[in-house]
Amino acid sequence: MTVKLIYNMLRKEDSSRYRPPGASRRPADGADRSMEEKTWWVYILRCADGSLYCGVTNDRARRLRQHNDGTGARYTRSRRPVEMIWSEEAEDRPAALRREAAIKALSRAEKIKLINL
Repeated sequence: MTVKLIYNMLRKEDSSRYRPPGASRRPADGADRSMEEKTWWVYILRCADGSLYCGVTNDRARRLRQHNDGTGARYTRSRRPVEMIWSEEAEDRPAALRREAAIKALSRAEKIKLINL
């Protein structure tokens, strides 16, 4: 027997832990809705060196504190203190990530124009 076949057999024997490919990790009854109920935000920080940083979060105060404590993004660790100069509410996390990617693709001048709307 191959190692892969033995591994698959052992996984099936312990069916309490076995999850077929593509199966959801969430409970079938939808009990874990905590991620869906949170408000997601896209934000822009101004760093101490004047550079701009864009990110997403579901808790703006906590994330700003993390950035200023040095436990946030690697980029902002050496550019503290930072201040949150702009934020926008997103429908959900995927929408926030799409908006973040769109903002990161903008030039600095376009980001400043967005902030000053």
